[in-house]
Amino acid sequence: MSRGEQLPRITSVEPVELLRQLNSMVDLLNRRLASAEQPSGKEFWDVANLTRSTTMDASSATTDEVRDCLGTLISDMKTRGIIR
Repeated sequence: MSRGEQLPRITSVEPVELLRQLNSMVDLLNRRLASAEQPSGKEFWDVANLTRSTTMDASSATTDEVRDCLGTLISDMKTRGIIR
């Protein structure tokens, strides 16, 4: 399926044909959503100079503390295979 493929136009109001056309639209939209959700596989996350931290006071965290928590989250997600 090409990205340029247009959604089918409704050309009939007969119940059986209308249902077929609507199902065709739903199928096409589902295929497009499935392909949009696929990661490209080109992104690799890497964190340098990380001080592991899993605790942060959201009301008073410094930029460095937020960076450490984010870096820890990225590192843990890589370890679990959630991201590359």
